[in-house]
Amino acid sequence: MIPPPGSTASPITATCSAPRWQRFYHTLPGKSRLDVLNTLRNQRPRTYLLNDEAEASLARLQLPAGVRRNLAHLPRNQVLDEATFSGLLQVHLPNAGPHQQPWIREALTMAAYHA
Repeated sequence: MIPPPGSTASPITATCSAPRWQRFYHTLPGKSRLDVLNTLRNQRPRTYLLNDEAEASLARLQLPAGVRRNLAHLPRNQVLDEATFSGLLQVHLPNAGPHQQPWIREALTMAAYHA
């Protein structure tokens, strides 16, 4: 806020009539997207959703054809909890690589967060 000409107020002085908000900062256990989503969801249990948004994210990852084919076995447009989703991954995507499973989890978690 710039003071009017002739004012004795400092140019960095500002008044605020809004209530004060408290801020709380802490470090995350990791720097992954899943950790950030956990924070945004206020540490509520993670959910997963295979929808158009998730499929668009997964298409950008250029997953192997076999992984993409097996993703079709997951339920579409249905919110899944962690236990259910983990079980489905073990059944339908047991050979997904060590980087592919986190990418799949991130895409479906982000879709559930946006839904």
